Amino acid sequence: MPQIPLDFLVPSSIGIGPSSFALEVETTQLLQALRRIAPQPSRKTSSSEAGDWLHLQFNQGILSLSAADTSLEIRAAGSWPQVISVARTWALAVLRFPLPQQLTVLRVENGKLFAQDLGVACIIGADPQDNEALAERQRHVGAAAAALNRYGVSTLEIEELMGTADPDVARLWGHGDDKIIRDVANAWQCLASYGVEASAIRRLLVRKSRDLWKDSPKRPTP
Repeated sequence: MPQIPLDFLVPSSIGIGPSSFALEVETTQLLQALRRIAPQPSRKTSSSEAGDWLHLQFNQGILSLSAADTSLEIRAAGSWPQVISVARTWALAVLRFPLPQQLTVLRVENGKLFAQDLGVACIIGADPQDNEALAERQRHVGAAAAALNRYGVSTLEIEELMGTADPDVARLWGHGDDKIIRDVANAWQCLASYGVEASAIRRLLVRKSRDLWKDSPKRPTP
């Protein structure tokens, strides 16, 4: 079964305050929904993969929980932001946590989603896809800052770097290009000292792909 990262669990130190959102749900209904929507043991779970996010939306007494192709609804009462998104492994953590028998309080507070005293950092937004894109951006910024930490580069400076990035270069890289990015990075390590930029290598690959497509035999149109 997938392991919960050691820094995943966040202890609660304050109660429900006026600035927090909270819902009461029946514990039995919540556990039944989470068992159906939790990541399967056979899958490697990673918040960077499609379907590894859990989205919670509340409307007129119904809390909707959705992940990948699964969507469930349970009764709830209280107030809630538009869309709360968390790593899908949050469901596994809640299933292992001792909850009250009758009612469980879900609350959003200080950028975290709590089930009673069990919490995890969450994304608050208006759209599940936008939330996932924001989370992915934050993950990449954090990873880049960690890689450059020895040079004294901060997360804020990485954010500023991304803010001044060339949109034309950004369009060279598409979703799911992880393998190409690794190949380009390996080639760039060999060529960087000669003044070759990673974007130039990517443009070369794009041009070669177009040439291969032009040279490939065309199937007759039926």
